[in-house]
Amino acid sequence: MPGVYERITRFFMNAVDPYQLSDAPPERKVWPYLKSHLWPPRRILIVSVVTALAASVEVWLIQHAGTVIDMLASSSPRQLWETQGTGLLAAALVALLFQPFAQFLRHAVNDISFECNAATLVRWRAYDHLIRQSVGWFQEDLTGRTSGTWIRTVFGLPSGWWRSRPPS
Repeated sequence: MPGVYERITRFFMNAVDPYQLSDAPPERKVWPYLKSHLWPPRRILIVSVVTALAASVEVWLIQHAGTVIDMLASSSPRQLWETQGTGLLAAALVALLFQPFAQFLRHAVNDISFECNAATLVRWRAYDHLIRQSVGWFQEDLTGRTSGTWIRTVFGLPSGWWRSRPPS
């Protein structure tokens, strides 16, 4: 079993190459900056939107449970099984088979493919940009604050990239 887990994890980890360098300097405005860093994992972001299906299935299961409770209140369990048995079995299959797979896919895409790779991509590009600077650039007023600013930017990116702001 560890071999299967490792292969699945490697598949999702290798979905994006986080070590892609950009020849252009980082953008100065927020949206172009985010777009330049989110372009490499764009396919993962599209699949991540599709994984919202997992949440919609959860909502449907809660709604269906309420419907079953209402039907139980108005009829006997035997009558409910005779009239709604196929629907109950279909809901059970969705709850037992589809829902775990959808949750697994959601976590694999969001947590393994996107969050790990997006943070590494931003760090790698920041490092590449900083290492190209001259020594005099580091001797100015920004000596220690430059690297700290990049690190703060990276910490906000994976789980809440839409809330991150450019450092001021």
